[in-house]
Amino acid sequence: MHPYPPIPDAADAPDELFDQGHLWLTEKLDGAHLRLTLRDTGVLAFGDRNRDWPDDQVPEEYRHAVRHVRETVDRAALQDAVDSAGDLVVYGVAMHRQTIDYDWDRVPSFVGFDVWRADRDAFLPPDIAEKVVEGIGLASVNTFDREVPAKHFDPEGYEVPDSAWYDGPAAGVVVKNKRGLRAAIESDRVDLQEGPTPVDASAEEFAERVVTEGMVRRIVRDLTDRAGGSPPRPEAIHQRAVDRVFRAEYGRITHHESPVDPAAVTSAVAGRVHSLFQRIDST
Repeated sequence: MHPYPPIPDAADAPDELFDQGHLWLTEKLDGAHLRLTLRDTGVLAFGDRNRDWPDDQVPEEYRHAVRHVRETVDRAALQDAVDSAGDLVVYGVAMHRQTIDYDWDRVPSFVGFDVWRADRDAFLPPDIAEKVVEGIGLASVNTFDREVPAKHFDPEGYEVPDSAWYDGPAAGVVVKNKRGLRAAIESDRVDLQEGPTPVDASAEEFAERVVTEGMVRRIVRDLTDRAGGSPPRPEAIHQRAVDRVFRAEYGRITHHESPVDPAAVTSAVAGRVHSLFQRIDST
């Protein structure tokens, strides 16, 4: 898969980005790079910004996003896109917590922001990339503004808007044009170097705090809706709860000062979900 190139700050971007044409302004997300493509065998392949992963070696913190894509993507639509346009690489963000505490019940596990067309050795234009990502059933990055005349855009005076995924400022804005040029404008209202704080409780106490009855009810409702009204399997509820906890709390759980480890939290979440589901199921 084609790696995702670094995006320069607006001050270091090529002059032609702001000299001519039109710009798209999209939300920069505080997550981890995730790439995907469709192999000739029809199997989805994944990787981070630069590395391709063997199917059985997806890093733990990315598994929620990989699972989400595998369950959500419209494979027929993706195959149609590949058949009509050649090999494609979809770039996006695995949405688990780095610094910003997004609304984890609302933001998807994966949000796509770019598409590479291998036969042209180029990015698709932003409007076409958005259609491809949404056409295969995945969420596309929030676009703040479209077709802004480059000559009228002042990157130094631009104020980064609020995020679409929580009540607070976006991490920044990525400025794109249809010729594949990119630049980033960082928000001055967010300190992305701050990082998460460590867990300050045992795994069981932590699970009691973060796994609520409301969370389990939402998971049960969502899985039931997806299955057309059929009740979900307990292991599916457990997996969704683990994904939800690790998306929001991974940085805290794996912090070098945290007294818990991922395995202990997974076990504690399972026990907590089992107890709450029994209560819900009996009402």
